Amino acid sequence: MSMRIAERSALMNVLRAALLGCCAATAVVATAPGAQAQTASNSVSYNIPAGSLGSALTKWAQASGLKLLASGGVLQGRSTGGLSGAYEPYQALGMLLAGSGLTYSSSGTTVTIADPNAGGNQAGASVDGAIALDTIDVSGGQSNSWEGNPDQVYATPAGVSVVTGQDIAEKFGGNVDNALRSTPGAFTRMAESSAGIAVNIRGFEGFNRVNMMIDGVRQNFRVFGHGMNGGNAFVDPSLLAGVDIARGSVIGASGVGALAGSANFRTLDVDDILMPGRDWGLLETIRVGTNGYNASVMSAGAIRRENTSASIAVSHRGSNDYRDGDGKVANGTAEDLTSGVAKLNFGENQPHRLSLGAVWYDNDTTLTGASFPIENQTYTAKYRFVPNSDLVDLRVNAYYNVTEATFTSNINGQNAPVQNKGLGVDVTNTSRVALSDAAAVTFDYGAAYYRDEVDNGGSVLLSVAPGQQDVAGAFASARLNWKMLEVIGGLKYDYYAITGTSEAFLFPAAPGVEIENSASAWSPKLTVAVTPLDWLQLYGTYEHSFRPPSVSETMFPGAHGTRNGAHANPNLRGERSKGWEAGVNIRKDGLLLADDSFRFKANYFQSDIRDYVAFDITDFNTFRIQFTNLPGVTPISGVELQGSYDVGVAYANVSYTTTDILLPQGIYTGSGAGDLGLLPEDYLTVDLGVRLFDKKLTLGGQMRWIGESLRTNILSFPIRPPLTVDAYKLFDVYANYQANENVNLFVNAENVTDVMYHPALKSHTGDAGPGRRVVGGISLRF
Repeated sequence: MSMRIAERSALMNVLRAALLGCCAATAVVATAPGAQAQTASNSVSYNIPAGSLGSALTKWAQASGLKLLASGGVLQGRSTGGLSGAYEPYQALGMLLAGSGLTYSSSGTTVTIADPNAGGNQAGASVDGAIALDTIDVSGGQSNSWEGNPDQVYATPAGVSVVTGQDIAEKFGGNVDNALRSTPGAFTRMAESSAGIAVNIRGFEGFNRVNMMIDGVRQNFRVFGHGMNGGNAFVDPSLLAGVDIARGSVIGASGVGALAGSANFRTLDVDDILMPGRDWGLLETIRVGTNGYNASVMSAGAIRRENTSASIAVSHRGSNDYRDGDGKVANGTAEDLTSGVAKLNFGENQPHRLSLGAVWYDNDTTLTGASFPIENQTYTAKYRFVPNSDLVDLRVNAYYNVTEATFTSNINGQNAPVQNKGLGVDVTNTSRVALSDAAAVTFDYGAAYYRDEVDNGGSVLLSVAPGQQDVAGAFASARLNWKMLEVIGGLKYDYYAITGTSEAFLFPAAPGVEIENSASAWSPKLTVAVTPLDWLQLYGTYEHSFRPPSVSETMFPGAHGTRNGAHANPNLRGERSKGWEAGVNIRKDGLLLADDSFRFKANYFQSDIRDYVAFDITDFNTFRIQFTNLPGVTPISGVELQGSYDVGVAYANVSYTTTDILLPQGIYTGSGAGDLGLLPEDYLTVDLGVRLFDKKLTLGGQMRWIGESLRTNILSFPIRPPLTVDAYKLFDVYANYQANENVNLFVNAENVTDVMYHPALKSHTGDAGPGRRVVGGISLRF
């Protein structure tokens, strides 16, 4: 083991030195005489739906890799018929602007939109790859939004990634766990006996260490036991438009109360259903599969009339228990899932805009290894005010979420529902100030509040403790863009309060204790980025983050409804992280061929973690066990790489993560609080494919390699050492055929070689991963 640690330490040093050396070398080359900026003269594939001209131009700029300037007044109230196909950027721009009466001018890679019939200053501040004033949808306090835009990831000076709904469906057969495990710096806790998704970022997951959201709504449901540990999000993959992942500290509403980052599961909206140029449409997707998948059906419809649009989608999937690579049935993996999503949007091209949404999920499945039907409902109201002013771009988001699970098996006479209610609101405004023709400052500032109410139905079943948590935060950031320099400074304030009555299940039983726990923390963040060439960006970040303790950790009552030595901890403190990150972004077209594209993102991170919370024995004399802050500082570090090369008829994508993360663990971890596994040291995904017959047919395959990892043993005395989970390699193949604009055929084969393996970071370790599974289907769009 010591030799293994030494080898890994040497590898980390080499990768870190190579990354930092690459940053320094490219900076020297970029500033050398003769370095040339790239212009946009190659064909780009566009798929821009009809609708708001501002939104269409945003998508055009992001796909083209150009800077766009336009004032809110110029774009307000204008629409376009959309665009689909491969065009040169300026040819596509002319088609989008046709009939609008607007003109454009270009200087290098900056394009300015103007109204020749209007006077005054019509240009706004420059924002890389996006319209500067009124059309960018801003989330998490970022004004050059990358959310939902995979190409913009390579122009963002931060550890961010986007997984598209198309990739989840076509390359991963609808398996969100596999899709996220193929994302740098991200992973999932895979509990095959549980339907939920638990996102892991840089080794951290559970208890809101990662803020998991559905359409921006926090998912904080937690049940301890054999398949969950700290929280899952419940969402149907058939309804996903994509997943946006931010690694590290986030200054904004989605970063309040989160330690390691955020993951937002975006559901289908109007533009995901409508075909380009249409004002109404239908979408039907049917899938059938082997190895327990059975069948699923998703039906959706959308309509747009002037400034109002609406959509609805419903889905059903019925699956059986799968078999592993040795043919053994994995009991408790079946699902009977019905879900849906509805959206209603008012004032799409107006100063006042309102979007209402509802997502519902009803799954008769297993949780923690036993029958446990799950219901999850999410409701959103999102208001945006975009007047003709550079100083006001106001977003107000309100939400309500309720998750309920009823344990139908009879353990210790318990048969009660476990429920988590969450409600919240966040307010963010963006102000933009042009300092000169070459300099601009963008300010994002606001506040957020959310409340969690946990109810165990009067039961101590599965260690669910009742209580209430209130979390409030305020945040502000300023982004300065001046020529090749970008400086982003931010500050976040978090406050929490936890109240409730502990259920002290001891020998003998003791009365409950009223608990009040509150604290606050400040978290600064500073990023400096340099873009010496249009296709090259270097950046460095220093950041702090903070996570309040959850109700579950503070009020922990016991396990399996039995009386034992578990105690609440009214003095539990929040976790703190302090660290830095350095990275490089490359986004270059015409690297080797006239019509190719090369994308590459690499970053090294290093952080120190204090007051890490774990389940531990805090008093051997009385056998007191509780969640507690472990002493000392834990350093973590890693390198994250992702990239792609596309020549039109063929493509290659790669994602690789190597880490040095060994979080502290309490010696009682694994008993009552869920079995705890650790992040694999290395994991790699390579995706290769070709496009044939005028790009109508796509054939591809991928290799997913997961390195060795550790899993905490279910403890007994004497204490057992951690178990090693062997590395494994899986191969998948997929095909997609776009017969015409209305019909799409697809098939995916997962684990095509039928390998027997045990998934890393898997809670319920009794079952191996699925053997070969083939899922195919048809998508009809009208």
